[in-house]
Amino acid sequence: MNRFSDKVVVITGGSSGIGLAAAQAFEAEGANVVVTGRNPETLAAATKVLSRRAITLAYFTVQKALPLLSDGGAIETAKAVTFLASADASYITGTELAVDGGRTQL
Repeated sequence: MNRFSDKVVVITGGSSGIGLAAAQAFEAEGANVVVTGRNPETLAAATKVLSRRAITLAYFTVQKALPLLSDGGAIETAKAVTFLASADASYITGTELAVDGGRTQL
């Protein structure tokens, strides 16, 4: 399936974890990806994992990233992201999609 052919997806913080999994998922769907990150080592590792079409960019920010609880896992979250970005989710408006393994239901 190539839902994102001829599309460019920019993923900030995409050199590891959920961001990298999302980049891989978008590539699998045909997108050209641009991945940014602050850590040169993880950016270099991401460059090896992604296709030759991918672009990786380093950036610096003074803002501090908040920790993200991801009980659903990076791959599951990336699948949710690609679904929400696709035309398949065009009927979804004003909702929150929890990707936490059902923890919010407890």
